[in-house]
Amino acid sequence: MEDTKSDTSGYSRWNSSTENIQLDIRRNKQSFYKTWSWKRWFIITIFSALTAMILGFIFGYLTKRAIHLKASTDGDATPAPTPAYNQKYNNEAYEKLSALIDTPSMVTYINDYATSGVTYHAGSTNVNNSLHEIDKHCKKSGLTLTGINFSKVLLSRPNSMTYKVEGANTFSDSTADATPDTLKPFVAYTHSGDAAGPPVYVDYGYNSNFSSTVDYNGAICYMRYGRLNPYNMIMNAVSHNCTGVVLYPDPEDFPDLKETDAIISNGKSIAGDPQTPGFPSVTVNTYKLRRDQITGRYIPPNIPIISASQAMVKPALSSLVTQNSTQIIKTGPLLNGYLNRDPASDTNVTISVNNEFPSEKITSNMCASRGGLDSDKYIIVGTHHDEAGSGNVDPASGQAVMRELIRLIGQNEAIIGSRRSIVFFSTDTAYLDIAAHEFIEENLREHGERAVAYISLKGTLAQGPYLHVKSSPPLQNFIRKVVSDFSNTNASYQSVEGPNAYRTFYSNLGAPIIELSFSNKEQARGVDSLPVCCDPTTASTNEDKVRLTAEIHLQTILKLAGEPILPYDPSEIQVLYNRGFEMVQRNRDLVEDNLYADFQKGINSLNKMQNRLNKTLENAFSGRHDDMTIRRLNDALTGLTRSCILPQGVPMIHPENTSVVIRNLDNRNLLLGSTSRNEYEVRIFPGLYELFTLSKDPRAPEISDEISKHITEIMASMVDFGDYSKRAIFDSNLSSQ
Repeated sequence: MEDTKSDTSGYSRWNSSTENIQLDIRRNKQSFYKTWSWKRWFIITIFSALTAMILGFIFGYLTKRAIHLKASTDGDATPAPTPAYNQKYNNEAYEKLSALIDTPSMVTYINDYATSGVTYHAGSTNVNNSLHEIDKHCKKSGLTLTGINFSKVLLSRPNSMTYKVEGANTFSDSTADATPDTLKPFVAYTHSGDAAGPPVYVDYGYNSNFSSTVDYNGAICYMRYGRLNPYNMIMNAVSHNCTGVVLYPDPEDFPDLKETDAIISNGKSIAGDPQTPGFPSVTVNTYKLRRDQITGRYIPPNIPIISASQAMVKPALSSLVTQNSTQIIKTGPLLNGYLNRDPASDTNVTISVNNEFPSEKITSNMCASRGGLDSDKYIIVGTHHDEAGSGNVDPASGQAVMRELIRLIGQNEAIIGSRRSIVFFSTDTAYLDIAAHEFIEENLREHGERAVAYISLKGTLAQGPYLHVKSSPPLQNFIRKVVSDFSNTNASYQSVEGPNAYRTFYSNLGAPIIELSFSNKEQARGVDSLPVCCDPTTASTNEDKVRLTAEIHLQTILKLAGEPILPYDPSEIQVLYNRGFEMVQRNRDLVEDNLYADFQKGINSLNKMQNRLNKTLENAFSGRHDDMTIRRLNDALTGLTRSCILPQGVPMIHPENTSVVIRNLDNRNLLLGSTSRNEYEVRIFPGLYELFTLSKDPRAPEISDEISKHITEIMASMVDFGDYSKRAIFDSNLSSQ
């Protein structure tokens, strides 16, 4: 490396590698200007030209601005702003896009996904590649707002399992390390270990199911899924000294399962990464709890757990069948009789489990079509990958429909011209709810402020001919009308139910939810009743159903994104208030007189306000308002949904002690969410229903106090409801003057 430096006698050339200085360039005695090389003159010329160009741009801008200001002050006409109602849902655009739906490509994608045998477990290269492929698909389709996000979390994977029954009835089963993960039913976040002992039956694993007169020490405790969270079942077994646990699905709770089907379940007590409870794992260096800090708190203690099929547990439980023992407990239809509560004396069960806890990256993808006048409001469309790569109930059909919607909307944004932005997201594997909850924690603030609806593509093509339409108030009438526009559709309508992480999240933000699925039962609970298991033939890829699914979702999304005024129906919320009051009326003797009178006055006032609001909305739909007024109307309508959120959660009766009231923190939305137990449709206020009807003694001081508190919370929501209604009416009246 050489450079030059000057001294009093001339220029010297310095060799940095040898540290030698050679005086081989004499000082030029010519004039200063002649010592400059042609390169320096060239640089000065270019710099001068650029300076002149910049000054020219500045002069031109100032001149043009002065002319524009003069024209505006002289009263020259300027183009009028686009009326707000000019940007709205266009049915012609829907018809054009509907004609472009590529049904064969969706069917091919579903079939390839279901038959490939590829394992899409959390954090795997397969999921990562799939999400990057979706990102490329977004960009190719013309959606400019795209991105891939990563989080490093604690995962749980099965390696091997051994299960052996010895005695009057024998059974043996095992899975080796080489077995694909999709064929390894297990309880996630449970530990490796070995255990042996006599079998004992403990029904659903409630603490009350354990008998004080039975010695469970050293026994293998058998419990059935369906009522209690697996974490609580395991903790109850540990507190009664069980040496191992076997969980299984009984036909009473899972009638659609075959005897050989087992369930992949979640042993965590919280959603998301147990090492970062309540906050996202956004980087490798995120603060995380240690494994020993979460064991027994967020994940079960060190005890081997097996998730078994009905065929696996039947030989062991058959040894407990009795008619004579005084210690008996009724079982489900698997054995259909009574079992001895005591451990079997002639049978021994051996279980061995080898699970691992890798800490790996998970991936999520997001892309969006930017809206026009209300681009800061989002219609969110979401789906996920699934650990069970076999089967196309969930999520292959959701992925297929989302890809087609991305293509149609991305390539035709100019035709659609939607007011609101349409946000698509797809996450890593969700059966452990890791990726789902990390996505939620990372986007909590933004979506809480901007999401106005959530469209779930979780399981758009389940088995059977019946279309199940789930929706939250106030979108139930809206989605019913959308679906009814499609002929030859056997549809049943339900409210949102089930402990799905996405549903819970958006429900607790006050964002209405829509979810479609096909089932072979007219009144089935939809895909929620379908376990994550091993059957690769759980659904049919009928082209008509695939196309119908895409068409309904396309029209739903375009209408939600395009209509000037959100298609919320405030009367649906009003109906729920009235039903809540009916519940109070039926239990009049349990409510204080003053509280009841105030509640009745509030309901009467709310009904009057509701009538005025409905007339205001009718006038708004038939009129032409400026954009600010429409935004205020939409904010007011959105505020109606936000006013129903209870920070402490919906009150519920303790599942084991009906004289104790607890708050369900997983369900904070009084009106839009499911009941506090996430089991039934929203027909009345869930907390009131449970407090009045499920408690053993509604007159108990704690129950009575909770009833009064809950009614007060309802009235507070009514006040918010009324305030938002008044604001909407006031803003509309101003704009019409």
